[in-house]
Amino acid sequence: MDPDGFAADLARKPDVLRRLANRLSDGNPWADVVPEGIERVVLLGMGSSAYAGGVAAARMRARGLVATAELASSRLLPAWGAGTLIVATSARCSSSAIIMASVC
Repeated sequence: MDPDGFAADLARKPDVLRRLANRLSDGNPWADVVPEGIERVVLLGMGSSAYAGGVAAARMRARGLVATAELASSRLLPAWGAGTLIVATSARCSSSAIIMASVC
């Protein structure tokens, strides 16, 4: 962990949360994010990214989207097929290649 980076993240938190609250109060934040033709959203991540994906997927489901979060390292990932938007996340961008290899 980088202590300076962690402190910078903490200092940004009030502004980020304020902007998020404003965005959520304005309406459905996913309306202009999910492309037309998408039937389901799958969030893939590892570690803290997987935990955050679970929270995001629950919030998407609360808004009427079909969404789930999965561990990117799992060998049990189904073949979701057409109409699936897969979002791979990485907290530090150090595992992106591993996540993308799991998707392919």
